[in-house]
Amino acid sequence: MLDPQDFPPAFLERSLRTDRTRRPSVLPWSLPSLSSSVVPAPAAEDGRALPDSAWSASLTGIRPLSSGTCIAQAVINASVGLNASILGNFSAVVGTKATAFGADAAFDTASGDCTKYNALVSHTNQDLTASLNLHGVFSAAARCLKLGQPAQGRTCRNPSAHPGQRSCRLRAVCPSWRALTSSPMFIAEHKSRHTAPLLAVAYRDQDIANGVDVVDLSGNIVRRIPSIESDIVVEDESGHVFAVIPVSRDSISVLRTRLDRICFTRELYPLGLWVLNPATGVTLVLPQCHSEELAHDDEIRANYGRGQVESCALGQVSSTGEYKVIRIATIGDRQLCEVITFDGAYCGKWRRKQSPPALVFASRGEHMRCAVVDGVVYFLMDFYSNYFSTGVLTIEPGSIASFNLETEEWMGTLRGPGPVRTFVEDHENFCYAHLNLQLSLAELDFSLVTVHNNHNISMDLWFLTDFENAIWEKKYYFLPPIANLGVHPFLVLHDGRILFSHAGGLLKSYDPKSGTYADALEVRDSRSIGIYTGSLLSL
Repeated sequence: MLDPQDFPPAFLERSLRTDRTRRPSVLPWSLPSLSSSVVPAPAAEDGRALPDSAWSASLTGIRPLSSGTCIAQAVINASVGLNASILGNFSAVVGTKATAFGADAAFDTASGDCTKYNALVSHTNQDLTASLNLHGVFSAAARCLKLGQPAQGRTCRNPSAHPGQRSCRLRAVCPSWRALTSSPMFIAEHKSRHTAPLLAVAYRDQDIANGVDVVDLSGNIVRRIPSIESDIVVEDESGHVFAVIPVSRDSISVLRTRLDRICFTRELYPLGLWVLNPATGVTLVLPQCHSEELAHDDEIRANYGRGQVESCALGQVSSTGEYKVIRIATIGDRQLCEVITFDGAYCGKWRRKQSPPALVFASRGEHMRCAVVDGVVYFLMDFYSNYFSTGVLTIEPGSIASFNLETEEWMGTLRGPGPVRTFVEDHENFCYAHLNLQLSLAELDFSLVTVHNNHNISMDLWFLTDFENAIWEKKYYFLPPIANLGVHPFLVLHDGRILFSHAGGLLKSYDPKSGTYADALEVRDSRSIGIYTGSLLSL
């Protein structure tokens, strides 16, 4: 039997290294020259044995090749599980006191793929110890993902087997893991297998600092990103600058979007808009002014250079990938429309566009009267203001103005659902003032939805199925407590459950299968919440 002291320590450390994802085989120097062992395979984190690798067996042999000057080692590993997938591991090492060579390979009999291949060269003398170790397991996993198949090695058998936060922590293991888990292919594959939504909610900490939390439906904070907005200041005629809206006295409001960007504004300063990229933590500050055309408007100049912002929305053009923000502001009895385009780090200037075809409702605060679906922004039209002033109904109730972000043009007026249009006529106990408070818009399951919430009686969700012919389908009908003041549909989950936002900072979940309605998540402000569609691995 040879003494391990005859071999360089660096060589022994590397020659005994096996696949990191399996239990390492320990060379039994103190045993006879031929030995075997059977050990349980690694268990899953919940304590259950992994189904495709129940047991692992190893056979190790050592014999001298020439008068104690070198040895040969052979190890055979095999795993057998419920799917009868056998993985064989073969390795060999040949060397002297000064130089050693080694090779290692793993073969999956089920797929016929070589899942791992390593090579080692080590040289030692009195002055230095040098070794070169080449690993091929990560490149094999990457190739499997590139082909759209799960990797065969335990290292990355299935992206869904690694929750996002755990996979992110694995990036610190080695450069190979970091390169793999940061690659666009792996992130896209992981995202396709992890469909649980992430939410963007505003927070305000004890130090009166604002920011945005990215959270999951369990309330776990995935990432907290402080905001970078500053005090709103003005300069008087003598040149003195003073804060009119300090950050300490204002909070932020997150726009209800479904994108990989998060847009928020100030509660007391809606002219300011910030766009946050959670993947990079970079916040883009949009120009806090009007377009050049409106900057010279006499009424705007008389109103300290700004109009009253009624509504704003962030969307993405599917054909180009550009992000655009549309803003509706009121000056006197006019509503003005502006658009701005931006990318990851830069933005252009606000551009004036044609005004809406008629007055649209304000959608700030608790008024959910604006929605973005597939690059089109929909605004609920204000049928009540003119009726309240003149007693004449000039806009049909439930009508919707639509703006195409790609062409930056209004697409005309979309008629609302028939029962909404004739609701007051069909119900003598209701008037247009009631209907004005009952209507809102939502984006659910990638469709435009008209929400008719007849408080304490019923809630109807009308899904738009044909834009050209204005055809709507009533897919959901709810009774109290869902049909209540301050309740608004927020998100349809993949399992069919529907999340509703409640006034006061509460999200509730309705399960159509069981008919149960339960608390889901508590947030600071349920009106200030968006859906983050980026991958958890990108955070």
